[in-house]
Amino acid sequence: MVMVCNALPFSRPSFCYPPILGEITGTGMSLSAPASAVALVLAGGESRRMGTDKALMPWHGEPLLQRTCRVALTCTDTVYVVTPWGERYRSLLSPMVQIWPDATPPTPAGRRPGPLVALASVVMALATHPPARSPQWVLALACDMPHLDQVPLSHWRSHLAHLPPSVLAYVPRRGKYWEPLCGFYRLACGVSWQAYLATGQRSFQGWLNQLPPSATAAPPDVDPTGLINLNAPEDIP
Repeated sequence: MVMVCNALPFSRPSFCYPPILGEITGTGMSLSAPASAVALVLAGGESRRMGTDKALMPWHGEPLLQRTCRVALTCTDTVYVVTPWGERYRSLLSPMVQIWPDATPPTPAGRRPGPLVALASVVMALATHPPARSPQWVLALACDMPHLDQVPLSHWRSHLAHLPPSVLAYVPRRGKYWEPLCGFYRLACGVSWQAYLATGQRSFQGWLNQLPPSATAAPPDVDPTGLINLNAPEDIP
């Protein structure tokens, strides 16, 4: 079997990815068109544990939000930053990155309602677009993953067209936990998210765990370093 190898940066080990179904033919390589996908980069958290806005924190001289969007542009068709603070971030971003204003109201305690609420609002709006303009999948990304790498993300995207129709979420796992803010979701997830949120629950892990097994899948050979996020000062090496 031909293997696609990726020497990941930051002294991480190299990983080899098997070709996706339909890539290799008897006479050579046949590339199928990838499923359409947009990236939704979430920058609406309050960074309470970090004590400063994580989106603006520099990593090797580049703000984390800027770096996340740069990676997302290489592996999706369109990139949106979902945030209530668009003016704060606009000057950091490429003209190719669009701001999606997050107008979801705060909780009764005055806190931001969380990523699942923001994503559900955006995805339901995207679903109202004409079919030719609606993506098949969205890539949900936190803005605070300094080791995010476009090679595995692009490879995961290449899998989407070959997943069974029953799969709603293509999300990596570490142990028994999902990594929901580095995963792909069908546009149809919006309806499921709205129904789940209507019960008063907002946990992304809870939503994924209540789905039938046929509705979720996890990419193989995931490098856990790429999923590390920065939540508190002690997480910064």
